[in-house]
Amino acid sequence: MDNKFPTKTTRVLTTTPSFHQIRRWIRGDSHNLTDARKRWQEALKSAKSAAQFSLCLDFLDENICWDRSAMKAMCQICRRGDNDSQLLLCDGCDLGYHTYCFKPEMSSIPDTDWFCPECVSQATRRPCCLLCCRQTSRPMITCCECDRRFHCDCASHYKKLEPNQKNWLCQGCESLSKDKESNNNRNKRLRKISQKDSADVNNRENKSRKTKMKCRRRSNVELNSKNDSLHFTEICRILIADLDTHKDGWPFKSAVDPKTCPLYSKIIKKPMDLSLIQEKLTTNKYTNAHDFVADIKLMFNNCKIFNEDDSAIGKSGRSLKKFFAKRWRELNEISSVDFL
Repeated sequence: MDNKFPTKTTRVLTTTPSFHQIRRWIRGDSHNLTDARKRWQEALKSAKSAAQFSLCLDFLDENICWDRSAMKAMCQICRRGDNDSQLLLCDGCDLGYHTYCFKPEMSSIPDTDWFCPECVSQATRRPCCLLCCRQTSRPMITCCECDRRFHCDCASHYKKLEPNQKNWLCQGCESLSKDKESNNNRNKRLRKISQKDSADVNNRENKSRKTKMKCRRRSNVELNSKNDSLHFTEICRILIADLDTHKDGWPFKSAVDPKTCPLYSKIIKKPMDLSLIQEKLTTNKYTNAHDFVADIKLMFNNCKIFNEDDSAIGKSGRSLKKFFAKRWRELNEISSVDFL
């Protein structure tokens, strides 16, 4: 019996095809997304059983880039993820733009396909202003961070431009830079508090060790257990310090600000960052290495889920994860105890 889906005229499924058969039939001989979508709709209408319906849903889920949708829902001008109802998506790249961020403000959503200034610029090979979406001979300025082009008079609506200005930041990049600076200042305060708390903990541990040294009945098992705990604590402290000072550690120093990225809490249910791990370490919340490593892995997994692989934060996450794995092995070779 033919295992393929029926033609458009019959649209009756007499057997339950496999997931791969559905995928081959929907995609057909063409990689055209419109054709594939129409075939998927036909397959869904033809489904006569729960199994066939489930296979269609599995195919849909496989082809949705869930981890990329969060970044695409952010306005490319102001770099904010709020006011979804006023976010216009480009029909070429699916990136979003607030209608009120354009200059002049876009009064209504276009009825036809709309392409963003970036897609227009790539298609015509001529610079297009990100704010007014026009290609004119008026003087333009380039953001030194994102390399996007703006008319000087359009950009002056946000802040004053100096003649022949260099190292100019657009509104969105400047906002991200201020948020990063604010987070860094907060991290410095947290580090000072953590260092003070860590010193207090060390003093208490030293006093405790001196007291226990005077005890004549302490067993060898107790001694080994205490030494293992000290090794574990020191290794974790060294690792946190290394991750915090690493060149790719900046996105993980503190919690994501909900005002800067309101979508984060909707997607990431268990947030984790270096300042929170440092706090748990200082207050002796980690009783073994497994709990410590689990939080480190959670931090990197959250980064992978929310950020695109080729984004700056996505690249930093992969780099820092490799560094952590290498550093963990090095420190555990020094220690006499294997914690994993």
